Amino acid sequence: MEWKKQVLTIGVAAAAVFAMSSVAASADETAAGGCNKDGHNGQGWTHYSEGGVHTKVTWFEYKISGKGTGGKSNVNIRHYEKRRLQKDKLLYSNDSPDNVKQNTDYSHTPKNPIQLDSSKKQHTDYHFVFDTAGSDPTCKATTSDFPA
Repeated sequence: MEWKKQVLTIGVAAAAVFAMSSVAASADETAAGGCNKDGHNGQGWTHYSEGGVHTKVTWFEYKISGKGTGGKSNVNIRHYEKRRLQKDKLLYSNDSPDNVKQNTDYSHTPKNPIQLDSSKKQHTDYHFVFDTAGSDPTCKATTSDFPA
């Protein structure tokens, strides 16, 4: 019976070390991009983690600042796999409601994380439409390619 206890204890300890090393290998990181048009600023941040063979995008964050808007701006997110000799592959898209306000942090979390092989680069485009009287100025913020 004593031998079985020792084997069980060693097995539990090994499982705990393995679980801790899996968590430690995953690091939360952020890729950022910004743009401006006619005094309006847009910033976007893509939050992801690297661990093992995959990179997972877990959520997006964006903010409008600068010159005032009417409180009905839009931010359209497009997330891509970077390709060298072809058009980038669209992996995910989301259009905000027509209610993005000035100087407010917004976030969007996909229903499922966007998972891609870590050897492949990816990036996010944030298309900002600033609500103003008359025609609405626009700009596109693109994050740096990741993982590094």
